[in-house]
Amino acid sequence: MTLEIKGVDAYYGSVKVLEGVDFKAQQGEFLGVVGPNGSGKTTLLRAVSRILKPRVGTVLLNGSNVLEMKDKEFSRNFAAVPQDTTINFEFSALDIVLMGRNPHLGRLELESERDIEIARRSMKLTNCWHLAERPVTELSGGERQLVIIARALTQQPKVLLLDEPTSHLDINYQIEIMQLLRRLTLDEGLIVVAVIHDLNLAAIFCDRLALLHKGRIAALGTQEEVLTAENIKRIFGANVVVSRLPQTNQCYILPAKT
Repeated sequence: MTLEIKGVDAYYGSVKVLEGVDFKAQQGEFLGVVGPNGSGKTTLLRAVSRILKPRVGTVLLNGSNVLEMKDKEFSRNFAAVPQDTTINFEFSALDIVLMGRNPHLGRLELESERDIEIARRSMKLTNCWHLAERPVTELSGGERQLVIIARALTQQPKVLLLDEPTSHLDINYQIEIMQLLRRLTLDEGLIVVAVIHDLNLAAIFCDRLALLHKGRIAALGTQEEVLTAENIKRIFGANVVVSRLPQTNQCYILPAKT
């Protein structure tokens, strides 16, 4: 299973926001999308998820043009977790998660026991089954994020797209969600593409990184290839030192001494 973005240009009105974006992600891979504010990260996810149609280029899943898929077919292959997961209706967490079964149901068809079991499994995978009967409006930000990820998994997608899934969360939930996404690639074989604000979290958990700058991919590769002091200075304008954790040899980023 391969997700391929080929030469994608995207516009908001007459303003070009993505230009010539190319990359591939393989089954079982966690690809982190990083870059400064306004670099096109969210726009890239919107283009892949068909919210914003590219003017040039295409998106392929195993060679099939994603832009030509029927809506239900698309939703059986792709699931998205937006940056804003606010829900203003007092549905239970289980009700929210069961909404992920809609692409698999016929018109006016109710959820079966199998659908409920799939939702239960997704909630157990995301460690939120104990919240099943709680109104989603009463959940903390971290709890709600786990429920929304469980809803996405209940679609049984091949590709999971997430826009800053750890933003505004306490460190315990940041770690839990990043560990969860890593497990989903290893154990479930999903392709996970996530916009990640924290470069250190991205370095620890992602297999590869795509560094965006002004709508283009400025660097694509492993953490060692992408998160160099030179790249961070050039793209973010920040003076940093890139060191390595002795236990894991993973890189981490600290401010340079002035």
